[in-house]
Amino acid sequence: MDARSDRNAIPLAVDLDGTLIATDLLWEGLFLLLKKNPLYLFLVPFWAAGLENLSGHWQSLWYHGINVASAQAFTKRFSEKFAGPPDNQAWGDYVGIKIVAQSIAETKSTDAATLIQFLERGPSFEILKERKGSFRAWDHQLLQEMYVVKVKDKAHAKDKWDIFDIVRAVPGPKESLEMIQPTQSENPCKMG
Repeated sequence: MDARSDRNAIPLAVDLDGTLIATDLLWEGLFLLLKKNPLYLFLVPFWAAGLENLSGHWQSLWYHGINVASAQAFTKRFSEKFAGPPDNQAWGDYVGIKIVAQSIAETKSTDAATLIQFLERGPSFEILKERKGSFRAWDHQLLQEMYVVKVKDKAHAKDKWDIFDIVRAVPGPKESLEMIQPTQSENPCKMG
């Protein structure tokens, strides 16, 4: 099937490297900041001041220092091949491809509609974190834990990539993964 000529084809979009999310959040955050006060535009050059000025607590989807066997194995393989640990983008690419491959294997299909229906049923996926992830049917959001990280004192860093200490996973181990997601009434995303 050629999706360009089939008007009834359902597209399957996968943001494997997270650049759509990161770019959208960057622009959205900048415009919201400027909406509050247009003079903040003059602070933008200081925003991109560099890693040496990084401090405080941050949120992270994934970090190569996660103490989970599958994450450590992935980090080891990646580091051996690319002479440095994987970042969020590499993690997202790897996990995204594994989710698509698992979905194709379990459905025995590459049809987008079949894959979407499968993902909407909520199967769990190993995503190199303590908890497995699954997709929420109504907005196709990957439900997963995130991490609160603290910028590490440079004197305690093992190497130039050792920049964070993981403070904790959010939500906690006994909390719903829905906790950090917008509800259906709060979310303007309407699938279908």
